[in-house]
Amino acid sequence: MPTIQTIPAGNCFVDALASGLLEEAGGDPEALADGLILLPNRRACRALREGFLRVAGGRPLLLPEMRPLGEIDEEALFLAEAPGIPSIELPAAVPTLR
Repeated sequence: MPTIQTIPAGNCFVDALASGLLEEAGGDPEALADGLILLPNRRACRALREGFLRVAGGRPLLLPEMRPLGEIDEEALFLAEAPGIPSIELPAAVPTLR
């Protein structure tokens, strides 16, 4: 059954999220690595990685996959230009005067 949890306004969001996820994994590194966390941008992904490092006290972890939602994946664009892979058709740029 899904649950709803909240982080109090005075707490550091990424540290509280990392701590809660580590607690939920129960010390099983593979359980944490099986997760997927959707974040608003790459900056939030970096901040959460740093939060995991702080909460874990510097010990190595297998982190969950963290994907930014609000930005274009530059690696996907790079791979789209590789030989043998069809290119992505982008619409024409809007004129600067418009």
